Amino acid sequence: MFDGSRLKEIRVINKLSQKETAKLLNITPSTLNRYEKNERIPSVDFLVDFSLKFGVQIKWLINFPEVDLVEEEYDQYGEPAYTNPCYRVLSKTEWDRLTSESIDYLSKMAHFILIEQETENKTNKKKIL
Repeated sequence: MFDGSRLKEIRVINKLSQKETAKLLNITPSTLNRYEKNERIPSVDFLVDFSLKFGVQIKWLINFPEVDLVEEEYDQYGEPAYTNPCYRVLSKTEWDRLTSESIDYLSKMAHFILIEQETENKTNKKKIL
């Protein structure tokens, strides 16, 4: 079940106001306030966007059993875990079941998708201007 207090927890950890966070997520501050107070349930698209922008797992946002905010500090390459986009989707247990070839493939695909998304966002900003 979704837990809005987790949105607030991440916002506070990042020292952001509701207004700043809402702007980052392209929603109104009142909508974010309703999510944080569990007065409204966000869409899956919102949860995906939030998890990507703040580096938390969707499973954690929806209060999935046995999922911690930060499962481990570093990935298998010695990089901070939060920098690897795959950790935003897979739990540590799921990640540990993958072969090294699968991990490399997923990492490359995730980075490719993020770069493609950034390019698309820049193109959309130019169209708006």
